[in-house]
Amino acid sequence: KKEAFRECKSLKHVEIPSSVTEINDNAFERCSSLKELIFQSPSSLTDIGHKVFLKCSSLTEVNIPSSVTYCGMDLFCDCIKLKKVVIPSSITEISTNMFRGCISLTKIEIPNSVIRIGYSSFKDCKSLVKISIPSSVTMIGNSSFEGCLSLKYINIPPCLTKITESMLRMCTSLEQIKIPSAVTEISSYAFKKCNSLKHVEFEEPSSLITIKDYAFCDCESLENITFPSSVKDVSKYALSKH
Repeated sequence: KKEAFRECKSLKHVEIPSSVTEINDNAFERCSSLKELIFQSPSSLTDIGHKVFLKCSSLTEVNIPSSVTYCGMDLFCDCIKLKKVVIPSSITEISTNMFRGCISLTKIEIPNSVIRIGYSSFKDCKSLVKISIPSSVTMIGNSSFEGCLSLKYINIPPCLTKITESMLRMCTSLEQIKIPSAVTEISSYAFKKCNSLKHVEFEEPSSLITIKDYAFCDCESLENITFPSSVKDVSKYALSKH
C-alpha cells in the first residue's frame, strides 16, 4: 500500500520478492539509511509508483528489473548518493523529476525504447558529464537537464521538433551543441547561462522558425552565431543579458 515503509529511517536493506507486481506510491520515501535494494529474479514487477524512493539519501545503485514498464514521478528525486542506475528496455518514458537532484550521478544509459523524457527529469544532476539520447526520443520536457553543471556532451535526437523551455539552462560546462533539422522552435531560456557554450551548429536543411526570449541569454563564451535562413522570428531578447 501507499507509504508502506515511509520514513523508516533505520531500514538498510530491502529485497523485493519475485511475486510482487507493483510498488505503490511513497513506499520507501525518506528511508534515509537504505543502501541496498535487491529485486528477486525472475521479477514480476511491472509498476513502480510515484516518489517510491524519494530522498533515499544512502542509496548508491539500482538495477530496475526488465519486467518494469512504468516508473512514476519523482522516483529517485534527491537520492544524493545514487551513482548507478540500469534502466531496462521495457521503459518508454523517463518520468517527471525521476532523477532530479541526484547530485552523484555521473552517467546513465537511456535505452532505445524511450520516447519521452519528462519535465525536470535530470535537473540539478550536477555530476552528470555525458548523456546520449537515443533517436527514439521525440519529446524532452522543460528544464529536463537544467543545472547539470558538469555536462560536457549531450546529443539532441533527430526527431525532436522543439527545444523546450530551460531544457539546458545553466549547463555551464557545455561547449557545443548541434540543433537537428527537425527542430522548429528554440524556447525561452533554453540555453540561458550556458557560460562555456562556444559553438552552435544548425543541421541543414533546417526547419527552425522561432527563437524565443532569452534562449541564448548570458552565453558569455558564444562569440558568433549564424541562424539558418528558415528562421522567421527571433526575439529581440534572444541573445541578451538578463
